[in-house]
Amino acid sequence: MKMRKTVLALLVIGLIGSAAGGAGNPFFTSPTFSFDWQSFQMFTPDSYWMLPMISDDILSPAMGGPPIGFPFPGPLPPPGIAQGAAPGPWGPGLGLPMPGADLDALSYGTDQFPMQGQRPDIWHFSVDRYAAGVPTMTPPDVFTEGAWGPAFEAAADVFKNWFPMSGNNTVYMDGDGMGPVPWGLGLVESPGIAPVPGQTTDDNLDALNIDTLPHEVSGVAVPIYFSMDSGFVDPLTGLADPGGAPVQGFSGADIMMAQNGVLSMYAPAGALQLDGLGQFPNTDDVDALVLLEDGDGIFNPNFDFLCFSVRRRSAIIGTPDIILGLPIEEGDILLAMPGPAPAPGILIQAEALGLTTMRTHGGGVFPFADELDALDVRMPILGDTNDDGVIDIVDLTALAANWFNPAPPWWTSGDFDGNGVIDIVDLTALAANWFTVGSAPPVPEPTTLALLALGGLSLLRRRRF
Repeated sequence: MKMRKTVLALLVIGLIGSAAGGAGNPFFTSPTFSFDWQSFQMFTPDSYWMLPMISDDILSPAMGGPPIGFPFPGPLPPPGIAQGAAPGPWGPGLGLPMPGADLDALSYGTDQFPMQGQRPDIWHFSVDRYAAGVPTMTPPDVFTEGAWGPAFEAAADVFKNWFPMSGNNTVYMDGDGMGPVPWGLGLVESPGIAPVPGQTTDDNLDALNIDTLPHEVSGVAVPIYFSMDSGFVDPLTGLADPGGAPVQGFSGADIMMAQNGVLSMYAPAGALQLDGLGQFPNTDDVDALVLLEDGDGIFNPNFDFLCFSVRRRSAIIGTPDIILGLPIEEGDILLAMPGPAPAPGILIQAEALGLTTMRTHGGGVFPFADELDALDVRMPILGDTNDDGVIDIVDLTALAANWFNPAPPWWTSGDFDGNGVIDIVDLTALAANWFTVGSAPPVPEPTTLALLALGGLSLLRRRRF
């Protein structure tokens, strides 16, 4: 114990100068997103160009300026248009002949594959105005922010599920930046006001991508993958969605691709085992999307990782999935299967995200399962034990406290390579990313690296003798 305290003291002395510089916003991300046609800010002038926002625009927080902003504490101005449905000052747009409907799902084809290496996958998602959630160990969560709360302010928030199968979720970014976490998107919330069909008092986040880079929404060379709504009549509101996909000549279960303002098909519904294997267009509706594309722009489930959710009232709901044999629900993360298959597979069950289902809970406040409205996945930075977006003394302390523990602790305790022991390899990974913020790592000072290495060698020597 004495040696460990000495090592920590040495590290603190060496690193305190870096700490004084500050790590910045721990949620230093650059998200892009959309809201649905019933949102309060529909047709409100955006903060970049002072042009009316519509529900198939790709938006970004206004803080930071065009074309991409960053979450800041509220109150916030409206979002800005990062890429519009039609051509404009933002670029060539999505190539939609008839803008004005819901952009339901969004990806740039560069989402992090959740099975790469040993790093845990962190799923980010949103829900709609009727979501209830279940109590978790990590509030504030869908349960506290949603219909059970009854806060009714979950629809504009982004939630995080760290380590699938935990059954927990927590608020990652707040819609207006004035809620349980001080990082917002510029969306409107109406706490405590139950949704009333036909009356819009808030915004509903409808598509999402985390850690967006400016070039990824330039529309010049990088493709944008998305889906639009099928035009369902929502059984909870009795209102019909705009039917954006059929107006453009697609199904709401198709994944479209826009590149340099040219619209094309990327993954047809049948390739996702939807729309009755493609025979009955617009009977299913893709509602969220994660995609890692191999770079050829042609969907092949053997080489392209694509997962999604489906909208309430989709025909596939209730059909047994191909992996677990469970009836598919609106909150499940589904996987497009290679080869002939009668249905998609459930990659992650809704219950593992802390969402209400019919198969387990019999529904929530309303007689339907929670709907997974938007989705993204990422890996934490090497060294970030608590996933706060910065590698700092908290992470170093967690690693040192578990140095060579006999029980394999894994990521949160400092085992970054997943080999069951915390050793010099893990310390080196943390040192290399010291005070990394988000995805832009600064180069550690040579003195910092030297002290970290010295600390590691001291710990190793203590272990041997």
